[in-house]
Amino acid sequence: MEDGKPQRITSFEFHAASAGASPNRATSLSPFDPVGEERSNQQVGQIEGPINIILIDTLNTSMVDQQRNRKQIIAALQELPPGQPVALFSMGTELRMIQSPTERSDILISAAANMAARSSPLYVEHGPDQIREDNSLSGADFKKQALSLATIKDAALKAQLASQSIEVALAEQGTRRMDVRVALTMSSLARLAQFVQEYPGRKRLIWISGSFPISLRPDAATGFDPNLIREYTPKLKQLETELANAQIAVYAMDARGLVTAQLDASMAGSDINAGLPGKAPNSYQDREQDSLHSTQATLQELAQNTGGKAYLNQNDLSHGIREAMLDGPAYYSLSYQPPDTPDDGKYHAIELKVDGAKKSDLQYRRGYYAIAAPEAGAQTAPRTESTPGPDKRRAAFRDSMQQNAPAEKGITFKAKLSRSPSTKQTTVEYLIDSSSLIAMDQPDCGQKLNLVIGAVGWKKSDQKPVTGFKYLEQVFTPDAYSSIQVNGLRFRQTLEDSTNRIFFRLGVLDLTSGKIGTLDFPVEEKPSTLP
Repeated sequence: MEDGKPQRITSFEFHAASAGASPNRATSLSPFDPVGEERSNQQVGQIEGPINIILIDTLNTSMVDQQRNRKQIIAALQELPPGQPVALFSMGTELRMIQSPTERSDILISAAANMAARSSPLYVEHGPDQIREDNSLSGADFKKQALSLATIKDAALKAQLASQSIEVALAEQGTRRMDVRVALTMSSLARLAQFVQEYPGRKRLIWISGSFPISLRPDAATGFDPNLIREYTPKLKQLETELANAQIAVYAMDARGLVTAQLDASMAGSDINAGLPGKAPNSYQDREQDSLHSTQATLQELAQNTGGKAYLNQNDLSHGIREAMLDGPAYYSLSYQPPDTPDDGKYHAIELKVDGAKKSDLQYRRGYYAIAAPEAGAQTAPRTESTPGPDKRRAAFRDSMQQNAPAEKGITFKAKLSRSPSTKQTTVEYLIDSSSLIAMDQPDCGQKLNLVIGAVGWKKSDQKPVTGFKYLEQVFTPDAYSSIQVNGLRFRQTLEDSTNRIFFRLGVLDLTSGKIGTLDFPVEEKPSTLP
């Protein structure tokens, strides 16, 4: 049912994992001439069946929990079930791919073991020392508060207003931090969905996170200031749609393990409200209780609405990871055509029931945003309010060209590097698969391509890269474009002062569709050079 109304099912299929990889369906690209060392981002084979993505969230998790969880992640990888390809990602202020999908347990364990815990600049751990620090504020802030309250004669009222004013200042600071955390988290998850969308079938996203609230609410101490209220549910619904469209089921795991909002032993005997006259003794517990409930509600909603599961209040993280990997090796997919749903951009709820079943536990996506689809035969990408414009697409491309950023497979191409020591130039030759590009029809029957092609080079001793980005905005005649469709699109680029670089990342962005393809190209210390 959609929005409570029964729908007619138009397709129903059974899916099960199959061993091995199938031949790649992408168009084969002919070799360069003359033949030299070349690389391609075209997959030799495709992974069939569900793949697992372990996302280690350092942005929203404490250092202590990160260190403990790394040991449990390694323990889970040591008992990796057969036929379970796994990819490792980390999410801090940016998304990083630690290891591409592989079934080799030794490679995954080595990658996980080399990951160091990272302190998040936006995550504040609320121990007793932090609480006292927050409550005291800085001397300058205290003086401002004192000056504003100097004219009040009633001592009790003055104390109450001072307490509330300080609490509001703290709440505003926390709200700003949370806004940034939520934006970074949602952006990283959406980008992850874009990356893994190229893999066929269902994907399990095992997201290990310590704190990600669905809403922020002020308390009595802040006067229920409406400016401090944050409701992230609409953005969360949009993210759920993007994840579900990429066939990602979220298996959300609370990185803190078994948690309560009660004072622990480290807080015993501590006056955590020192410096705040008139504060209720349970304010810290109330704050922690709200944070706990909100975070776990977010993890539960993301898991449920994408067809996954949430693992909360469990200390054995390794068991949860193995259980998630074995969930849903076989699954069904069904589709229907809503007869009366306009492309209104609104969220529509889905409910699935099994006839004749007294009780059933079903995992499936719980809704979607109705966004206009392209007309049959259209060659231009549809534009909606949620479709990124050229500026956002260029920004996403710049992020994709960072070292250790996830590889992008939206555009298939191959490349060859040649270097000239005499001119200190590196020449990059590209051969781009036209089937992964979108050309726009022109009035004279020509076809227009609008691309950005880039290369970034690093060396060990200096992390400052050499960069080169070129725009290709060109209209091709029908004959020329027919040749491109058969033989691919060729492009040549030259990087100055780059012959000492030992690692390159090459990329192509289609500004029309927003698709991105990247290719990592490590080179020898003394590569073959141009004559």
